[in-house]
Amino acid sequence: MTWKNLIRDELRELSAYGAPRPDVAVKLDANESPFALPDEVAAEMGRLLAGVPIHRYPDAGAPALRALFARELGVAVEQLTLGNGSDEFITMIVCALGKPRRGESRARVAYPTPSFSMFRVGVIAGGAVPLEIPLKDDFTLD
Repeated sequence: MTWKNLIRDELRELSAYGAPRPDVAVKLDANESPFALPDEVAAEMGRLLAGVPIHRYPDAGAPALRALFARELGVAVEQLTLGNGSDEFITMIVCALGKPRRGESRARVAYPTPSFSMFRVGVIAGGAVPLEIPLKDDFTLD
């Protein structure tokens, strides 16, 4: 038996995530800027980063940042969850809420398609069954 046999079947069937890297000046789909930071901004960021203890894990609860967001948004700190991007949030939501219905062995999670490829990955990684809902030709839901 190899280590690959220990991986869940549905995960072995997934392809590696990859974003296209076209040779274009502006890429709006990846939150990238075609412009480099101004030298003074890059220098200031470097100065600030030099004071951050990056050799230690940060507090995962990010209490100061959550308090700031809560104050700005007018909500309670307990109403906020922070994460490392949409990929992590998708997986967290599926893991937390992906409870199978009575008589089912796995939850089913619906999402539109075509859509963000990480919906499918997050659903499968969370142990649920993807239920893709096709969008109409004008990209609206039926």
